[in-house]
Amino acid sequence: MFIIRNALLSISRSKGRNILIGIIVFAIAAAGSVALAIRSAAADERETGLSGVTVTAAIARNDQKIRGSVTSGGTPGAAADFSAMQELQEKYPELTFAQYEEYATDENVANTYYSQSLSLSAGGDLTPVSDDVAQEAVPPQTAGPVIDGGTTGGGFSSGRGGFMIGGSVALGDFTVTGVSAEDAMTSFINRTSQLEEGGALPDFATDDYSCLISRDLARFNSLKIGDTLTLENPSNEAETYKLKIVGIFTNTAEAQSGMPRFSTAMDPANNIYLSAKSTEKIAAASAKSAVTVTDTNGTERSSVIAPTLSYTYSFEDKTKYEAFSAAVTAKLGEYYTVTSADADAYERSLQPMESLEKYALTFLIVMLAIGAVILVVINLFNIRERKYEVGVLTAIGVKKHKVAAQFIAELLVVTLLSVALGAGIGAVVSVPVSNKLLESQVQTLADEQTQKESSFGRGGAGGAQDGGSGPVVIGERGGIGGSSVQNFFGGASTPVKYLAQINAAVNPIVLLQLIAVGLLLTLFSSLAAVVFILRYEPLKILAERS
Repeated sequence: MFIIRNALLSISRSKGRNILIGIIVFAIAAAGSVALAIRSAAADERETGLSGVTVTAAIARNDQKIRGSVTSGGTPGAAADFSAMQELQEKYPELTFAQYEEYATDENVANTYYSQSLSLSAGGDLTPVSDDVAQEAVPPQTAGPVIDGGTTGGGFSSGRGGFMIGGSVALGDFTVTGVSAEDAMTSFINRTSQLEEGGALPDFATDDYSCLISRDLARFNSLKIGDTLTLENPSNEAETYKLKIVGIFTNTAEAQSGMPRFSTAMDPANNIYLSAKSTEKIAAASAKSAVTVTDTNGTERSSVIAPTLSYTYSFEDKTKYEAFSAAVTAKLGEYYTVTSADADAYERSLQPMESLEKYALTFLIVMLAIGAVILVVINLFNIRERKYEVGVLTAIGVKKHKVAAQFIAELLVVTLLSVALGAGIGAVVSVPVSNKLLESQVQTLADEQTQKESSFGRGGAGGAQDGGSGPVVIGERGGIGGSSVQNFFGGASTPVKYLAQINAAVNPIVLLQLIAVGLLLTLFSSLAAVVFILRYEPLKILAERS
């Protein structure tokens, strides 16, 4: 009680000094509450951002890993040994449909669906949607890429109904995508496509060749619901398929820009949707009627149409996805990987928040360091000014540790009051200030992405959404129409939708952290004073005073 009473009396006597200490601690507490609230919100966002949100993923062969393991001499950036790479690709082939189905039984998987994309040409009087860009001649190239372990050479050569890539893959006029469920129709889920007339695919389990076509294609050919369109194998004109139109959709997705279009199949207007059973029926019929064809390089190959399979797993949350990923990669090995566009997009969306979190931590450390130094200096002057008081107290029998405790109590009272006031102000401004700072980080990253896109001649298609603000969209996936062709050639990068708002409120955890900061400041700044008090000799102090 003696210590507390003396501490309060001393505080009332030295108002100026204590007000100065209070202002310093108040500033640290106000700024610190914002910084700690940002860190707390960032931790919560990382922990719970994908909780309860469906996450989709796919298993694929890691071709990047294969290429990296066969570079000449093992030197990074060196040219790949194509022979060795082909051997590895044959040793580690793409998963079969049966293998995908096997992993679908994993306890972490909530649902599965798949799509099969293939390229067909126009038959009869059907004409694909096209423009002047699509009709431009494509200059021949001297070397073609390897596709699925195919042969190299040949470049791009034109043919009826599309182009030949590297003497291995024939591209027709249309991308035909078979889907196993509505979930696989991601362009509709992402709202880039919308059914305008007719109905959806009646039954995904049937193979009756019912199809959905785009409004542009319907107008281009004067087609309507109930009409039949004829498609043919790009490599075998005698192999034809008749599809019945049951629905017409609009598509707001633009064709790829900033790159040559090697086939009208790359135009979203030429996407056609069937049931997966229908595309499987087409593949089986194509295998049955396959003939041997010779490309422009004199290479013989089969005319069989091989669909590109895209198998998707969905999970209730990120935790189950990570458990599934760990189990699959452990079983398949290093040349296979499990990836999630949802999780990857979410991680990229957190970049501004993570940058802001780093700045907040740095700012907090600097503020604490400067504040601690200032408080130490103020306390040293305080002890020197009150040296006689220390001598008197110790001379009348007060223990030195009690005198030191009194000085600590004085500073602690002022510190805790200032922390309380600073926390109150911080609680009021933390959310708007945090979101304003986050908006600045989003804009900075958007500007950097815009400059990068502009450097590559892509018209500055920046990385932010709608001018650099707006919340991230979880679970958004790219459209599957034409994906196999478009992914091969590349194109404009998909804009990153950054997280633009966080709930950086001052919660009980932040308050406890602020109190801990206040106690640490008090103890650290009082340490020098305690050392001086313990070293003082009361008789010597009184003698010097007299």
